[in-house]
Amino acid sequence: MSEPKKPPQQQRTPVSDRGTPSQRQRILVLAPNKPFLGAQLVQLPFLSELRSRNPEAVITLALPFSGPSVFETFVFHDEIVAGWAESRRATARFAGGVVGGRFDCVYSLRGRSARAGLVTLCSGARRRVGYRLGGSRLFFNVRVRPRERVYLALKYLDLLDGGRDEVPEVPLWTPEIERRVEALFRERALGPPAVGLFVGAGGSKKRWPVGNFLALESEIRAARPGAEVLHFLSPEDASGPMGRELAGVEARRKLSFEDLRFLACAFSRCTALISADCGPAHLGHLLGLPQVVLFDGGGRPHEWFRPRPHARFLMAEDRKTVSSFGVREVRDAALGVIRASTPRGAKRRP
Repeated sequence: MSEPKKPPQQQRTPVSDRGTPSQRQRILVLAPNKPFLGAQLVQLPFLSELRSRNPEAVITLALPFSGPSVFETFVFHDEIVAGWAESRRATARFAGGVVGGRFDCVYSLRGRSARAGLVTLCSGARRRVGYRLGGSRLFFNVRVRPRERVYLALKYLDLLDGGRDEVPEVPLWTPEIERRVEALFRERALGPPAVGLFVGAGGSKKRWPVGNFLALESEIRAARPGAEVLHFLSPEDASGPMGRELAGVEARRKLSFEDLRFLACAFSRCTALISADCGPAHLGHLLGLPQVVLFDGGGRPHEWFRPRPHARFLMAEDRKTVSSFGVREVRDAALGVIRASTPRGAKRRP
C-alpha cells in the first residue's frame, strides 16, 4: 500500500514591506490541473500582468498538484499552496483555509471544475472571476465567455480584460543572467544570425529523430552559409543517448541550461527557433520569436501555438507522430521563416 500523501504545503516568498498583509488586497489564483512544463509556462503572462496591475497585493497561487513547478523560477506571487486537489481531504483542508483567508478576489483559470468552483464560492470574495460555462453562475459573479480556438495564454488573459490578441511582455530573466549569457556567446564566438534547434521534447509522439535535426542543420548551413546553427537540449538529454548522437557537433554550438531563465535569454539571441511542440517552444512564443513548431497528429495547435508573422506550425496526419515528418518538409518551412526574419540580439524583454 502506498503512503498517504502529505497535506498541501505553503511555500512563501518575500512580500512588499509597504503595509502589512492584513491591510493589503488579497488575491487567490486557482491554476489549471496540468503539471507539465508547457501548461505552466502559458500561465506566466496572466500572472505577470496580474502582478503588474496589483503591485502591492498579496497574491496566493493555488496549484492542484504537488512537486516542482516553473512558478518557483518565475515568481509573480507571494505564496504557493500546492497539492490541494490531490485528495478529498486535501481539498477540504484547503477550502477551510480559504474561508478564513479573507480574499478580496479569486480568479479560476480552470475550465469545467466544480471543485475549483466550490472553493471559489467558499472564499466569500467580493469579486469571483471565472469562465462562463454550464453551471458556473453559482460560483462566479464575473463570468467571461471563453474563446474556443485561441492560444491558451490569451484565453487566461481574457479573465483580466478580455479580447486581446497580443501576449504582453513577460520578464523572463534578470540583467545578471543577460550579462552571463552574453559572455557565454562571446566566449564561444556565437554571433548573429543564429538558428536554434531544440532537439528534445516530451514523449515519444513528439520526438523528431536526432538524425533528422542533424540533416536539417546541414540543409540550413548550405542555404545560409553565414548562420550559426545551435543545438539546445536539456541537461538530462545532453548526458544521455541524445547527447551521444550529437557528439559530432562542435561543442561550442551545443547549449544546455538547467535554469529556464538562462534558456529563455539564450533563445532570445536566435533569428529563429525550430522544435517540436514542447515546453521550451512556449518560451519562444512568449518571446515572439520566429518559429517552426512540429505537432503530432493528435496535437491542438489552436491552443498550444501562438500565431504571428514569421511563425508557422506543421501538423502530422491522422494522429501520426512527429517522427513522420521528412527533413525536406521541415527544411522548407524553416528556411521560409529564417528568410523572413531578421537577426536578433539579446536586448529583448530583460
